[in-house]
Amino acid sequence: MKNPYQDWEKFYHFEKMPGANYHYDYIQIAEDLNKFKIENDIESAAALVRAMAKNDLFFLLYFVLNIPQVNHKFILNRIYETQDGIHRTINLWSRGHFKSTIITYGAIIWILLNEPEARIGIFSHTRGIAQSFLRRIKTTLETNAMLKLAFSDILFVNPEKESSKWSEDVGITIKRKGQYNECSLEAWGVVENMPTGRHFTHLFFDDLVTVDSVTTPEQMEKVRDGIKTALNLVADEYVIVIIGTHYHYNALIVTGK
Repeated sequence: MKNPYQDWEKFYHFEKMPGANYHYDYIQIAEDLNKFKIENDIESAAALVRAMAKNDLFFLLYFVLNIPQVNHKFILNRIYETQDGIHRTINLWSRGHFKSTIITYGAIIWILLNEPEARIGIFSHTRGIAQSFLRRIKTTLETNAMLKLAFSDILFVNPEKESSKWSEDVGITIKRKGQYNECSLEAWGVVENMPTGRHFTHLFFDDLVTVDSVTTPEQMEKVRDGIKTALNLVADEYVIVIIGTHYHYNALIVTGK
């Protein structure tokens, strides 16, 4: 594998935002990572990245997934809320508030790093929308060298060649011990043909409701029926997370029925 420091065009920099209540001393963490870079101490950097990424979703998003915009008081609080209580939540935030980046991107990667036997399904209004969420994660697991180095027991060096399943249509599978019908991550649409014989440990519903899907009662009912079908695709123990935006007072994610 290539030296992950080659991906670092700049040294890490972290600046505290006024009023933010950080869980860790990220300034010191940035200094430690920069020190390892100067010394070319890849093993120490990988060990620090592994420990922090498994325990802190903000660290994963900011330092490993390279999303500096999450260093914002509002977004920081939402990240900590997601990490502390992701089970059976409905997250109705306004557009542009990083809910999909935090939850349907960062949190899914975070779950896979902590629970490599997880089988996660992303469900959106259409399969194409769901596949766009999967695509972002798939690309990250293909290209993020530091992530692959720190989690070499979970992530493939060259997943396109090494993984048993690695595509947007079928799903992607990381290193795991069990044999399952489901991939580690799959993408489906609730108003299109749904899978059968699947039992997901985590169901992420994102962009179930769109502007176009609330124009008629029939369209809203179609979404309701699709969600009911998806809820039959759960394992014995499962987590359900719903992410969305309020488009209509009678939409399912608003009324809950």
